[in-house]
Amino acid sequence: MKNVVFVTFAYEESGGTIPVINNLIKHYESKSYKNTVIVITEAADPSIYNEDPSIKRIYLNTPIDFNLLRTLHRYQKLLNELNPDRIFFILGHPFIAFLSNLTPIKYQNVGILYYMDPWFTFSNLKEEVRKPVQDFIQIRDSVINKKPKSVYNIFTKTKLLDSMISTDVNTKELYDNILGILVCSEDVKDYFSSLSQRKDIVLMDHLYLKEFPKTDESLWLSSEKPTFIYTGRVTSSWKGFGVVLKALQSIDFDYVLKLFLWDDVEADVAKELFNKYHLPISKLKTYSKSRTLDFLNPMAQATAVLIPSIGEGFSYTMLESMSVGGTTVVGPIYGGPKDVIKDGINGFRFKPGDGEDLSEVLKNIIIYDKNSLIKIKKNAVESAKQFTFKKYIDKIETKFPL
Repeated sequence: MKNVVFVTFAYEESGGTIPVINNLIKHYESKSYKNTVIVITEAADPSIYNEDPSIKRIYLNTPIDFNLLRTLHRYQKLLNELNPDRIFFILGHPFIAFLSNLTPIKYQNVGILYYMDPWFTFSNLKEEVRKPVQDFIQIRDSVINKKPKSVYNIFTKTKLLDSMISTDVNTKELYDNILGILVCSEDVKDYFSSLSQRKDIVLMDHLYLKEFPKTDESLWLSSEKPTFIYTGRVTSSWKGFGVVLKALQSIDFDYVLKLFLWDDVEADVAKELFNKYHLPISKLKTYSKSRTLDFLNPMAQATAVLIPSIGEGFSYTMLESMSVGGTTVVGPIYGGPKDVIKDGINGFRFKPGDGEDLSEVLKNIIIYDKNSLIKIKKNAVESAKQFTFKKYIDKIETKFPL
């Protein structure tokens, strides 16, 4: 029996990483492979520990008790016990880059560095992403510092190490022993193809929708007033919620902003940020602990689904929105949305990090010709249908057969 191991810093709080890991596990289970997820830190919310108890997860720490040496010891011991035939290192956090390089070479040889987003790749990425939202970062920090249960607590103990790792991204020797590098956007593929001495190990594989929801065209253009949707972390500077707030300051018509968020802490922070930006709280609606089914119909109905990330991986939110004919608005410097959204064809784009430009795009959508907008929505649905799990897994198994 073959053993497959997934190594990730967080699991429950890791957004799009969860469906990727879970769907790969279900696929490998169908082949009777054994699967294990090694999670560096435990879930911040105890109520979600057993979200899917069928998936075996081993947690090396708790959110309030991270111990570096103990983590390394437990990790090395686990690898020797599991003796994996394949390891997916989920690179959504720099600590995993650190851990992958401390992995014995015999396990590096079966390891795939899976860059779910562009972080810890381009040497200037962090600076580029933070530059347009410096004001937001200061305001956000003033808010979340008053929140002892902030989502950032799980990263506190590794911040110094993270900073060091994030500046050490151009060392070609890191990839000498690794089996493969898996990425989900063209720009990250180009980055690794130019960096790695072994260009054949890089695979670009866009993400996918496992199941496609039924498109209800009767919901399109049915909002009584302009309605914008944002789903994701409001506390992350690179997710671009600050760009949304800036855009709303320049809007002179009535609207509703619906936020579909992970937890109550994020909802509370969102309300405080709304106040800090002097926006009317009556225009804000928050929905905590949201799941995909909660926001698919609202996406179809909304005036615009906002994906303002300045840096992004591929974005499940983008595909989910497109799959139901959502009017999807994106603005990344890096990442998958640049590969998928064609401005005025299957969605809209704005200048990365530019709230005023986002505002102009939203004003344009309000007065957009309805027949043209319906055509864009239909194009979005057809575009989303190209991104299937079968196409995704076939590329992986062809490139890296087990």
